[in-house]
Amino acid sequence: MKKPISRFYLLLVLVPLLLLASMGGYYFLEETAAGSDVVVVPQTPAPPSATPVPVPTPEPTPTPFPEHDITLMAVGDNLMHLGVVASGKQEDGTYDFSMLFQGISPFLNAADIRIINQETVMGGNSRGFSGFPYFNSPTEVGDAIADVGFNVVLQASNPYG
Repeated sequence: MKKPISRFYLLLVLVPLLLLASMGGYYFLEETAAGSDVVVVPQTPAPPSATPVPVPTPEPTPTPFPEHDITLMAVGDNLMHLGVVASGKQEDGTYDFSMLFQGISPFLNAADIRIINQETVMGGNSRGFSGFPYFNSPTEVGDAIADVGFNVVLQASNPYG
């Protein structure tokens, strides 16, 4: 008389067989994928979209600035003490300070930008002239500065305060 096969024995045989079969299938698929029989299926391009893709506008090339050479002459501390003020007084009582700049006039004429630092205030001749510490210089100093050709006059100085 035959003994019935128990389910337990059946599982003991079938489970290893299934494992071996799956491992063999994996090995077989791996070898096929690595071999030369692999066929690559080309992808078809997507159809053109209904909305056009904007083309970027190229940036315009800026026009270069023309180059220029500029010469600069700077003169500092035109400080009008009372002795300097007195040197500009003429016989008729007027003031002329052009003599202060006669020696540098050729150098100034060679420059495009001519800067002077006017150390003292020209607050008006009617107020009287004064020296340190409360300077007030004749307005004719400004005339001489303009006549010789200075085109930038700085007034940010320390004796004002």
